[in-house]
Amino acid sequence: LLAQEGRKLAAASAAGRVDEDLVRALCFPKERSLDVVWDALLERKAAPVLDIITAAAAGLPVRDRHGKIMTSDGVPIAVFGQGSLVFQRLLYLRLMATENGFVDEMAPERTGDRYWYPSQFKNGIGPKLVELLEADAPSPLIRSGSKPPSLFMLGGLFRGAGRYRTSELERALAELGTVETALRGDLAVEALSVWLTSILG
Repeated sequence: LLAQEGRKLAAASAAGRVDEDLVRALCFPKERSLDVVWDALLERKAAPVLDIITAAAAGLPVRDRHGKIMTSDGVPIAVFGQGSLVFQRLLYLRLMATENGFVDEMAPERTGDRYWYPSQFKNGIGPKLVELLEADAPSPLIRSGSKPPSLFMLGGLFRGAGRYRTSELERALAELGTVETALRGDLAVEALSVWLTSILG
């Protein structure tokens, strides 16, 4: 058991370092929910996602987005699915922004402003982006027969896309097959943790 916990910490650590902050991030409160995964990926925060994965592996309760407790084996698969969906959408947004000349608007120093959403996105970039998305549908953001995301949700995705480089998102998607295969093996938690840590930093 100790060796297993050591492997999990090593997989979750950056550059092979295990420090107090990492251990604290992986400490277990009573209950967790997959609700935190989406926001953590958009905010590029590894700790909340790694905490969910590690807690499930330890047999602690993790709830899905509907409030139902998941099986420990189902959590890595669900986190992987959310990761692949988020990274696909963020890459698509970055490529669209680059193609249409407003990728600089995604920069965290711009989107991090307290009033960015109401002053810059809601009545400016957002509606223009919706027009582009509708013209390009179907796409990772608008599936066939569906509507575009709300402006608020789109703003979160736009802000999230600015926290990654295009090459990082391309690498995340290129490694999906390898990670999916590893999820069927004995080192599923370690493989998923390494993949996410390498992307989220």
